[in-house]
Amino acid sequence: MLQKRGLVVIRTAPDDGRTHAISLTARGRAVHDKVFAAAIERETPAVVVPEERGTRSADRHAEAAARDISAP
Repeated sequence: MLQKRGLVVIRTAPDDGRTHAISLTARGRAVHDKVFAAAIERETPAVVVPEERGTRSADRHAEAAARDISAP
């Protein structure tokens, strides 16, 4: 499904035909970045006020939120 949508490329490993490498395409990376940014924004609205967006302070808040989201 992701491959049909042009979001990933699946390649067979040249040294082992049983192994496959899955990589994001440029389009897949763009979708990932957009979704990730939306998730960060949704998780940190009270921490980052609109005036701070795009600043180093906002970037630090987003990085901290990303660590929190990915923590088990």
